[in-house]
Amino acid sequence: MNFTSGTKSRYRNHALLAAVSLAWLLVFAVLTQMPVQGIVYPDSASYYISADNLYNHFRGHNFRPVLMAALNGIPILFGGGRDEVLTFGVVVNVFCWVGSVMLVYEILMRFVSSRPAFWFSMASILIVGSTALVFHLLTETIYTFMVLMAMLMLALHDQNRRYVFLAVGLCILLLTMLIRPGGMVFAAIVALLYARHIWGNLFSRSQLWPVAALSLIMVQCAGMKYQFGNFTLSYIDAVTYYNYLGSKSQAFADGRAYSQERNPRNDDIYPLSGPEQKQRASADFGRQLQSHPEMMALAYLDNLLENTKTGSTPISDCRNVWGSPAYAAPMLFLLSKWQNRAFTIAGVLLGFWFLMRGKGLFTKVLAVYVLTTVFLSGISSSQGDRFHVVTFPVVLMMAALAWREWKGLAKRSVAPLQTG
Repeated sequence: MNFTSGTKSRYRNHALLAAVSLAWLLVFAVLTQMPVQGIVYPDSASYYISADNLYNHFRGHNFRPVLMAALNGIPILFGGGRDEVLTFGVVVNVFCWVGSVMLVYEILMRFVSSRPAFWFSMASILIVGSTALVFHLLTETIYTFMVLMAMLMLALHDQNRRYVFLAVGLCILLLTMLIRPGGMVFAAIVALLYARHIWGNLFSRSQLWPVAALSLIMVQCAGMKYQFGNFTLSYIDAVTYYNYLGSKSQAFADGRAYSQERNPRNDDIYPLSGPEQKQRASADFGRQLQSHPEMMALAYLDNLLENTKTGSTPISDCRNVWGSPAYAAPMLFLLSKWQNRAFTIAGVLLGFWFLMRGKGLFTKVLAVYVLTTVFLSGISSSQGDRFHVVTFPVVLMMAALAWREWKGLAKRSVAPLQTG
């Protein structure tokens, strides 16, 4: 295979990556029978409800921000219902998943030669936990695509110092908050990392990009204030803490086993209004932090361990509907568990290495993304590899950059002494 860096070869590699991606999706669908499982997760159902709220009732959702609803609810404009929205969500996921592979390649082409860029991108196709999520109306696939698109913009900015690329990258990162509210932490840290560049271009016309995104965020928060009572992106953070970290910590303090399926605190918080949910979660956090902080720390570490060692829930939930001898979901689930462990551990190690030794802001952006995603996942649990799988393509990029760095060090260490 010819890995020249010319334009024709580059587009040929794009086409090959896209073809292999789509072929793997088809193979995966046959091996797991994912399209005929008929599974609709509660989160998926809530994304449909938020789209229905937006397009049919012109109102928001207490947990799901408006951009996710606006994007996946497009079929409702043409008379579509729940099934059409769920199917369209898979179509959007396919585009974003294949696009993510392309973006990994494009980013790596700015740091390594064509051959390793191609093969590391090819490796991203085989992340089975990521592949499984394509078949469900969930945020992970879209969020990963948007984060990688923003990272490409940041890489272009660091390469040629044109502020427009940084502005567009910031805009995309801000918009991820309207897909997945937890994206706010990463977006804020990136803004801090590039604060000097932002301040130096404060009155640039390119500043309209992040300003436009911030305006949409303000609209989301204002809508939440009007409809539910708080100027906030979502109430999901309060419910997530209360039902997961808070519930597990309390169970440990009470000396009883924790079970998310039989969690009585679910019934305590869901009937409350949004402001009451925030108040209940905030009061519970303060009380537990004062009475048994060691149990909160233990629950957090237990969540972190669980999120690191578990496999893909969509794969584990599959059944051999066709009675096919080619059914391979159990094997793929086992692979997803070991991929989660390997990628998470490698990501954390590489993340700290890049923070301490990485050259340039972009490498620190990669490290911050992986580390914040992994360590914030300890707030929740019982979701398989969903929390960490969004970092795996970035871990592969970090591995490619580390490989380039270590290869350079090895060459320098064996270079012959110059005499005379």
